[in-house]
Amino acid sequence: MRRSSDDAEQDIGYDSNGEDLDTFGLLAFVNAEKDKFISDFPNGTTAGSGDSELRTTRTTLTAPSSIGGQTDALQVTCDGTTSFYDMRVNLIDSGQQHDVSFEYYIPSGNTIVEGIRFTDLSGVGTFSTKGAWTSVTLTDKTATNDILRFFAADSGGGTSIGSGVTESFYIRNLSVSQTTADGHVTTWYDQTGNGNHATNSTASEQGLIVEAGDIIYEGATISRPAIEFDGVDDHFTLTAITVPQSEFFITDVVSNISTGFTAPYGANSSDAGLAYPRTRERLEGQRLTTNTSVTDWCGAQGIYTVEAVSGSYTPYENGVARGTALSISNTYTIRTMMVRRASDLLGITGGKLQERIIYLTDQSANRNGIERNIDTYFRITS
Repeated sequence: MRRSSDDAEQDIGYDSNGEDLDTFGLLAFVNAEKDKFISDFPNGTTAGSGDSELRTTRTTLTAPSSIGGQTDALQVTCDGTTSFYDMRVNLIDSGQQHDVSFEYYIPSGNTIVEGIRFTDLSGVGTFSTKGAWTSVTLTDKTATNDILRFFAADSGGGTSIGSGVTESFYIRNLSVSQTTADGHVTTWYDQTGNGNHATNSTASEQGLIVEAGDIIYEGATISRPAIEFDGVDDHFTLTAITVPQSEFFITDVVSNISTGFTAPYGANSSDAGLAYPRTRERLEGQRLTTNTSVTDWCGAQGIYTVEAVSGSYTPYENGVARGTALSISNTYTIRTMMVRRASDLLGITGGKLQERIIYLTDQSANRNGIERNIDTYFRITS
């Protein structure tokens, strides 16, 4: 698991019953508070710790500055060049919640800059106390941009100050902390003991399980955590699994599989994918089914199975066969998940994945039992 706030990684296991994902541990890790900027203005105009940086636009910064009995302030002075003046904190995570605190001072002698307009956090406006240090604390505010801005404002909160203005406002003890994050799955661990884990070390290609601080769930009767793939480049890579031509059993709990020539199981290099179809998925170059309702597959959450017996395979949706059995012409190698070909990301599949079971043996006698066990947990049809 990788959290987006600082790219730290941690394994997340099961809760005390040994059956369910440790959602409390997952959220505690992903949403651990992360300092983005903590000011240290006595040591300079941009001094501070954290991942973010302090910048200026059409203003001059001076620190340390003294005013109102304090000697550790940042002075923000309009440079007179244009109508809008601001100081900003860059590298904020848009869409995530943040806590922000600071003190501000607006000199009593100001006649134009009589407030500070704080923007790019939800539900925040203008602060306009003059002639005294005033504390501001903002909690669990969602960033609507990747920048936080302190605009010079007039008495009504307007930021169109006008050119030629050289008045100042002051900031001290500025703290910005991120309190939610996205959680990306770096490794989906194989539970068989074979060590064939599904992995992806490229941050931009990792599916989500936590979005903006909340776990992604799927399920109409019982909601269970799900990994969501973006349909652009998200996928997993596996150690090659050679699937016998004559018999195998593969079942998924998936939903909202995107349309197109895509496949949850990727081949080595051939233009073929092993999948549950939504439009044109194939196994060794063959359509899985000619059923006229094939485009309805993998919309709602369901148990989707491909079962091979004596060299012929049949697809199932929630225990019901879809189409007729077709012969398999070759052995098959699974190397990826949610993409048909990993070498050039051909056939990327979007959607949500919650369960995957692969047998390299004939399980036709056990199919009903396996699918019932899955359904007991996910409550898809029961």
